[in-house]
Amino acid sequence: MLLLLPVVSLQTGMELVHVRRAELLGFEKRFYPSQHYVYMILVKWSDLSEKLVYRKYPEIYTFHKSLKEMFPIESGDIDDKDRIIPNLPAPKWFDNQKTTETRQGTLSEYCHALISLPPKISRCQLLLDFFQVRPEDENPPAPHPYKRNETYVMPKDRARDNTTEITGPIILETYRAIADFKKSSRYEVNLAAGDLLEIVEKSPNGWWFCQCDSQRGWVPASYLEPLEGPDEAEEPEPNYEGELYVTTKGYTAVEDDELTLKPGEKIEVIHKLLDGWWVVRKGEETGHYPSMFLQKTGEKKEVGDKRNGMAPPPRRSTIRNAQSIHSKRRQKITQDAYRRNSRRYLQQRGEVSAKRRPAPRVSTQSPLVERRNNSENITPTPVSPNPATVPKKSLPVIPPRPSPELILERSTDFKAKVDINKTDYSSLAGKLQDWVAKGGDVRGLCTTVWPARCGAGKPYTGALGIPSFVVPNSGKKSPRKYQLTPYRLDTEEKISSAGCGYGFTLLSSTTRDLTKVWGMGLNKDSQLGFQRTQHDRHKGYEYMLEPSPVSLPLARPQETRVVQVSCGRAHSLVLTDSEGVFSLGNNAYGQCGRKIVEDEIYSGSHVVHKIEGFDSQVIQVACGQDHSLFLTETGRVYACGWGADGQTGLGHHKMTPHPLPMGGELAGVEVRQVTSYGDCSLAVSQEGHLFGWGNSEYLQLSTVTEATQISSPRRLPLVGVGKVKQAACGGTQVAILNDEGEVFVWGYGILGKGPDLSESKIPEMIPPTLFGKSEFNPTVTVTQIHCGLTHFAAVTDQGELFVWGKNLRGCLGIGNRDDQYFPWRVTVPGRVVSVACGVDHMVALVRSLM
Repeated sequence: MLLLLPVVSLQTGMELVHVRRAELLGFEKRFYPSQHYVYMILVKWSDLSEKLVYRKYPEIYTFHKSLKEMFPIESGDIDDKDRIIPNLPAPKWFDNQKTTETRQGTLSEYCHALISLPPKISRCQLLLDFFQVRPEDENPPAPHPYKRNETYVMPKDRARDNTTEITGPIILETYRAIADFKKSSRYEVNLAAGDLLEIVEKSPNGWWFCQCDSQRGWVPASYLEPLEGPDEAEEPEPNYEGELYVTTKGYTAVEDDELTLKPGEKIEVIHKLLDGWWVVRKGEETGHYPSMFLQKTGEKKEVGDKRNGMAPPPRRSTIRNAQSIHSKRRQKITQDAYRRNSRRYLQQRGEVSAKRRPAPRVSTQSPLVERRNNSENITPTPVSPNPATVPKKSLPVIPPRPSPELILERSTDFKAKVDINKTDYSSLAGKLQDWVAKGGDVRGLCTTVWPARCGAGKPYTGALGIPSFVVPNSGKKSPRKYQLTPYRLDTEEKISSAGCGYGFTLLSSTTRDLTKVWGMGLNKDSQLGFQRTQHDRHKGYEYMLEPSPVSLPLARPQETRVVQVSCGRAHSLVLTDSEGVFSLGNNAYGQCGRKIVEDEIYSGSHVVHKIEGFDSQVIQVACGQDHSLFLTETGRVYACGWGADGQTGLGHHKMTPHPLPMGGELAGVEVRQVTSYGDCSLAVSQEGHLFGWGNSEYLQLSTVTEATQISSPRRLPLVGVGKVKQAACGGTQVAILNDEGEVFVWGYGILGKGPDLSESKIPEMIPPTLFGKSEFNPTVTVTQIHCGLTHFAAVTDQGELFVWGKNLRGCLGIGNRDDQYFPWRVTVPGRVVSVACGVDHMVALVRSLM
């Protein structure tokens, strides 16, 4: 006997709520509690709500079988010719990514066909229950502690491969009016705040054709907002390469962020916003301009369009009494961000001679950019010739490195132009005798280095100073891909300072010998000085595989001692005790403190420049990416170099080729320390206050401003951190150490308090227990804090080294290549005295226990 059950639906008032569309978006690969796949289905209901649900394929097939049992006639169980319920293949015993992906087309067709069935099926309670949102849809299970879920979106052309020429009804997007709008022509529609409209056409000029109840007409897009969130999912990212357009009509700027242009002017469009106000570039100036007054070069203006007689749509910023249903504010990119990224792109494109520019500046993208685009005054994905091809955010990327063959061709003389597998390096020990001691100096410091990526077809530079890592001394050995643990590099001299740049390392000693500084690694911009080749006295090596002496033009070489070295992206600074500061390397932005020479080829100029112009003796230097900071004994700070982010702190965003003193809130303040490694700079005063300037895209300076840049030093109002003793600033993150030995972090990235904390506007204290403090060691305190581009290092009063952050190419030295979310102690054979952090390698100065 067949028992028919009554069809029950959800109700809103007197109307039955049913599914009007189910769209397969793709699938997600999850790893917790074990690896499995779930399909993402966007369900659109008749009450205009849209919900995203996740279903495993076995669940979908179980539902399909239940539906067939409920409707045996329509499923063809009685007579196959009566079948209208679509087929669905049974799941396989073992699902993998390939089967999950190839099944998408079939499943998409199934969802579409299911909703098109007669109401007694498409609106039955079984189907409604299946597509209802479950708690696990809104709050997915906890992610895997080490692996992130992977999302795969199905291409639109695969969604309905077997569709016929006759399609179903078009489902229009629903938007909401944020304010009242009164029409000014018969082609427009009146709106009241809160009205729901269906969008028929989204015109690029910012006027959208909509229907509301029985009315149809044009309304400005700036008066509408999506129901799902404040931002437009369809809005493209900025394209700083630009598209050539010509103005068809002049416009006089009304708002500060608009441009005034005359008819016939050629401009570049860098961001096509859906509200019809595009961001354009004229020379180096950027601003908003009505898209309806623009025409692509080479195209003819269409005539007969009723919209041609319309005025530009109003700007959203001019709408009064706007009422949004979303708590989060709409995305907004400031003109400062547009101008800064536009200037960066023009620099990289070659508006300024490429010959005097170093490798492309570090770019940041992906997780952060997606997060940043949800807040105001935040810069988008930094400049790229084709932003559409750039993956979505990650942290600052590393400049490309050369091939192994190129390194061997251009490296130190006893390895020039050799075959890796055929050359006998038995003489290597003799060549290294001057730089590597056999037993180490018990009274001095040994240098511990790790790691640089090498061999196996991957690029490397030799920044660790161990030639056998790059060129094995046995034909049976392969070059090392990674050095995942500290490697001891014993030196005859007591190393007093070390600096890690982008693929190169500097070491210095306080010795009275003629050689006081050694360099290893990348030398394409002469950042390691002139390393003369054997065959050409005017040509220098571009890669140094071992510590090689760096010559300095000292007036009293036997009396002068080197106090400190510091490395940037492609330049180096050497500080002496009595003869001032010397700079080496790339000076494209004036970071070496000398005049910028147009078309200078740095690999051939080999300039070692003595920087002058300070009010007193310099006692500390710090290199940012492409700028330099100097601290004098009077506590005054000087800066030079690249200033597009305000990182020079001189009150402007220009390049500065000579060091100038800072003002702002640092005026009259006695500073004890300066630090930088990216485009953000910090200073610590003698009173224990922290000052910051430069880039703040990653919340580094968010305690004092919401802007993405500060061009003058500002005091950061830090609450609850005590007196600041030391600061460290990386590419996206900041760390400070107070006088009680406590460490505080903020910014973006792996901050050291677990995977749940990836960004913070305010200082977060890392528990002292993570640095070894316990009831058995109650007095342990941190005495030093350091930052690389994306990682941290801390040294305790016990001489122990703790590291955390992004473990690029094993740079943390913890024995593996996994990122480290909490401070982890590094096993080092000795007492750590100091640390230098780079992009993907690290150097520790260790007092040997032997």
